[in-house]
Amino acid sequence: MAMIADLLSWIIIIIVFIMLLSNRYYELILFVIFIIPFFSITETKEIFLRGNVVRPAILLTIISLFFNKNHFIIPHLGVINTYIYFIIFSIISGLLSLYPLEAVYRAITWVVPYLCIIFSIVISYNFEDGFDRINKTIILSSLIVLLFAIQEIITQTHILYDLGFTRSYSVSYILEKRFFSLGRVSSFIGQPVYTAFYFLVILTLALFYYRSSSRNRKIYYLIFSIIIFITSILTGTRAILISHFTFIILYFVLFNRYYKLKIILGLVLVGIILYLSLPKISNELFYLNESFTMSTYTEKNANFIQRIELSNRLINLAGQNILFGFGPGIIQKMAFGDYLSYNFQFEGLAGLENHFAVILADTGLIGFIFYMFFIFKNFRFIIISKSKINKLMYYREILLALLPAFFIGSFTVYNLSSVPMLILLLMVGNYYGKFYRELEKNNE
Repeated sequence: MAMIADLLSWIIIIIVFIMLLSNRYYELILFVIFIIPFFSITETKEIFLRGNVVRPAILLTIISLFFNKNHFIIPHLGVINTYIYFIIFSIISGLLSLYPLEAVYRAITWVVPYLCIIFSIVISYNFEDGFDRINKTIILSSLIVLLFAIQEIITQTHILYDLGFTRSYSVSYILEKRFFSLGRVSSFIGQPVYTAFYFLVILTLALFYYRSSSRNRKIYYLIFSIIIFITSILTGTRAILISHFTFIILYFVLFNRYYKLKIILGLVLVGIILYLSLPKISNELFYLNESFTMSTYTEKNANFIQRIELSNRLINLAGQNILFGFGPGIIQKMAFGDYLSYNFQFEGLAGLENHFAVILADTGLIGFIFYMFFIFKNFRFIIISKSKINKLMYYREILLALLPAFFIGSFTVYNLSSVPMLILLLMVGNYYGKFYRELEKNNE
């Protein structure tokens, strides 16, 4: 419904300008962080800011911060600036593509993930309570997303479709019966796969506060974690099961020092293994078993086999222009033009399925290397950075378990500037800002 999108967009614009005029940059950044999960309901075509108004709000905020450096100190972090190399090369790749204007515009929009890291660094580095304010702002907005996700589970409807935002041809896909004969949960995120990974990131925050909070508050975060976990499963996304399993292994086995929790999680893992080893125990598991069977082509495993075929197709396309690729976003344009064949239905970038294969085809081998260098440098920094503060140490362990789980899942969905990716990078920047704040405090 365009009227709702326009109204929300104007409200966001007015709030941003009021905060800018009153120099309330701290609150402005927190507000922008809060609205990130609601990209899908701020798509507008009727007002002068066509497209998604959240991105202009992010860009406007960062420009205002640049011209008001006296309000904040931004520590120089070479580890995150490696992303700029990826953006610069993406622009060069775009200029060399068949559609330079479209490709360069897409490359410029890719700067948003970098800006999210900057946002959280600015807050957590400059303000004593910034670290917790960012985390709890993310959790607060997730409560709204979760509330409407639960509403979808109960009513078996789709909130964005009910409000008039979702394309009619995608409704059957979203409400397709998957696990426990229920439709796929998507809430305000819009795409069930993105919703699943969004809840994965939120789950890690909930577990962080469960571990670091006082005893009387642990129960609330435990309940919240359980609800988030169940809801993420009900998105009907098979890849999220692999990501959850990866996270559990890394976090609870490698990092968690609580003996009792290790026993509990060990029993849970044994239960999962037994559960999955009896595929005919329920329709849900029979569905999962058939989904990953490659010996014969069936309706249930069609999506899995097609993803492998599509990834191979993207890699073959990358070989046609191995150094510079086809240009940012051009693969999507080609997909809608049926250039990729295989009779896939593309409803957006998520339909391209393989995050890394798309980047390789879009920006070529050089751009792909820059992107992987950014991931490697950040992961390495988090590994080698250590703090004597328990709360920061817990956060570090959460990130070290979350990052591999998230990117393993990204082999099944395009995630470069999706909502879950932005929230993940907010957490990464939040850790950096808090780490350097505490490091400088200890060196004084």
